Amino acid sequence: DGRCAVSCDAGYASCAGACVDTDTSPPHCGACGRACAENEVCSAGACRPDCADGTLACAGSCVDPLRDPRHCGGCGSACPAPERGSATCDGGCGVACDAGFVACGERCVDVSRDVLNCGACGNACATLDRGTPVCRAGQCEIACRSGYARCGDACVDTNSAVAHCGG
Repeated sequence: DGRCAVSCDAGYASCAGACVDTDTSPPHCGACGRACAENEVCSAGACRPDCADGTLACAGSCVDPLRDPRHCGGCGSACPAPERGSATCDGGCGVACDAGFVACGERCVDVSRDVLNCGACGNACATLDRGTPVCRAGQCEIACRSGYARCGDACVDTNSAVAHCGG
């Protein structure tokens, strides 16, 4: 038919008479004539924000993967938010607790009332037969069941225990 045609190598498309890589060409991103905005780059055939060094384009925004708890370590890698606190990212996931709460691992706890962290993280209150551990003002105590009284390190039935005024 006497017309000239452009023949492009594999991986390139003929756009307006030129061979272009539509995976990386901002004026032809993903297809001929599909241009990226001025503040975007073409990556893998999609327009993305042009992010500064050390940041990533995640969900249409540039984020610092070392500081953003929604993208900690990479896009979409969200840190879990604890009850009574918020998620943080400082190169890895962490927690920031609300006032009055302390970070014990990935949880925010009230060390003045938590029987597993009474007064400090990891300080679990001991249990006794016929009693329940209680943490009051950061101090472990035992609440004996109904019908039992605390005698030393035991909850006893004072009506029947000979050593404790019982029958």
